[in-house]
Amino acid sequence: MYKPVVMLCLLLAALQVHAAWVLDPAASSLSFVSTKKVHVMEADNRFTQLEGAVDDDGKGYLIISLDSVRTGIEIRDQRLREFLFETGRWPQAEFHLQVDPALVESLEIGTARQIEVTGTLDLHGHRQEVKAMLAVTRLRDGFEVDAIRPVLVKAGDFGLIQGINKLRELAGLDAISTTVPVDLHLVFVTP
Repeated sequence: MYKPVVMLCLLLAALQVHAAWVLDPAASSLSFVSTKKVHVMEADNRFTQLEGAVDDDGKGYLIISLDSVRTGIEIRDQRLREFLFETGRWPQAEFHLQVDPALVESLEIGTARQIEVTGTLDLHGHRQEVKAMLAVTRLRDGFEVDAIRPVLVKAGDFGLIQGINKLRELAGLDAISTTVPVDLHLVFVTP
């Protein structure tokens, strides 16, 4: 048991050494809006455990712990974990992208630039390209990223329709939207 733990710590330390910037999870947020009964929208949905980094070459990733979903209603959180995300099989979602590291380096502290990125979202055993329009703002010791408009995630692209139908059945609802707007505010700092 001791040897695998040491190896994992060394691997994580090595990854951080090569990262130009690492995510500050306490300053970052990832939230989504759910819609039920056609017109009832709920915006207090979020994930509380995020991890990420961008390396010197601009390769970036964001890991979302799906067990950390919080909607303000514990039974709903439990059902999302069990029936939608199936976190026993797929405990996390990952987003990978490539950005130009010179873009961040060229910004003056406090200035922002809008960029459109295409990355790969790995969710529920499916991978799809996802486009996002982002505002990147240079900070004294890193940068922050904000979605200019919500990123639309389509359940059908990730094999989540069956889970949504199960949630609808359990809640006794006529409809739950299969397209979910996701908003993000990510802060990356130098390690």
